[in-house]
Amino acid sequence: MPYLGYSCIAPGFRRLAGAALGTAVPRPARLLIAIALAGVLAAGCSTAKSASPPSPEKAAATLIEDGIKAGDAHDTVAAIKDFQRAATKDPADPIPYYDLGVIYEQSLGEPTLAVAEFEKALLADADYRPALLDMAISETKIDPRAALADYKRLLTIDPDGAQVYLNLGLLQISLKETAAGRASLRKAVKLDPSLAKQLPKGVKL
Repeated sequence: MPYLGYSCIAPGFRRLAGAALGTAVPRPARLLIAIALAGVLAAGCSTAKSASPPSPEKAAATLIEDGIKAGDAHDTVAAIKDFQRAATKDPADPIPYYDLGVIYEQSLGEPTLAVAEFEKALLADADYRPALLDMAISETKIDPRAALADYKRLLTIDPDGAQVYLNLGLLQISLKETAAGRASLRKAVKLDPSLAKQLPKGVKL
């Protein structure tokens, strides 16, 4: 007997004897056959659907998890590859770019490369605060004035960012903007008194 020509039919399902041209099977039996056939088709389609590849977003999330594990295992090369592949899978997600920036800054000591990745994260999400904060930290080493602008931008997004005020204040003092720096430090400690422990010795509020 020939196979039925349905794209989702289960492999090996054949027409029943006498069902090919119709009249040999009584009407109630034909109804039962139709019901059975519908069940087989539904099962076949369900199987095909479950076997479909994951969405780009899910694939990217898996790669990000793999990259984090590799980073925790100090396998920087594998972590970078995983994050880069995640960014390719889902370019609209700021997280893989951010994670790449963290790897470049913290593991490889490459602030310029880190800033480039943080900028990509911010292109994906202009208000992604972790990328903006870490970009300012990286820029402090290579472009302090750009870092200053980033900290101020952060405060427009989160006016009560105590850590931002602390970083900003220390940067302002290093740039000889002493009065503004002390004001920022006072604001930081007011928002979070525990930050007073992070103030360098000799810094006056």
